Amino acid sequence: MTQQDPSHIATTIDQFTRQSAAFAALPIHSDAEAMALAFRCAGLSGEDHVLDVACGPGLVACAAAATARHVDGIDLTPAMIASAQARQAEKGLSNLGWHTGNVAALPWPEDRFDLVLCRYAVHHFARPEQVLAEMARVCRPGGRVMVIDATPDEASATGFDEIERLRDPSHTHALPRATLMRMGCDLGLTRLDGASYELEVGLEDQLAASACEADAAQMIRERLTADAREGSDRHGFAARCDDTGEVRMRYPISILVWRV
Repeated sequence: MTQQDPSHIATTIDQFTRQSAAFAALPIHSDAEAMALAFRCAGLSGEDHVLDVACGPGLVACAAAATARHVDGIDLTPAMIASAQARQAEKGLSNLGWHTGNVAALPWPEDRFDLVLCRYAVHHFARPEQVLAEMARVCRPGGRVMVIDATPDEASATGFDEIERLRDPSHTHALPRATLMRMGCDLGLTRLDGASYELEVGLEDQLAASACEADAAQMIRERLTADAREGSDRHGFAARCDDTGEVRMRYPISILVWRV
């Protein structure tokens, strides 16, 4: 399967067309502390022309536009771009542009942007190294490339992927932090300081925001409930039961930044 594989593209568009409203409404996707940490790591400034790759409903792009000179967002799914445009209008922002397209072949010339970022999307790419190379290509020399994504450790990566594919069939692989970092360095990029954090969400809230089938949702419940009750972490979500008995799950997130 390549990034251009029609079946994977169709699955991704289908999933995120159905998820577009619920994805944007899930609080963890707009977490203010996580957003601020990412922008600090990126060194976001008022002079920056920013590209948000796989921008989804424009949460990061619109937040960046409050500081940056201009922000462009590109996403494969038209419904996500429509959601992003609505968010821009709601916030009264004028320094944004939106594009529908495949991020494996970005429609810009070389050396166009000061900061190229991608948040919570690399695990949907069939060939993440191809997308990262495209991000580096359109970033000017001296600019920054930033990737933010879930990064399970090696021991739990297989179980993590199993849960995420049940929840969202467009999921490919969540890569360990070291693998992602090596991917950037293999492109000749210079590693800068990054960060890591966790996002915790109730299992039922996450399932409600997803477009998975009922039987898949039940399989996820059973597996993560077992992890929580047994105190194991077979699937990499540090699942636990809170005081009400609700299962809660944590996503291990890494921020990786390179200079071009």
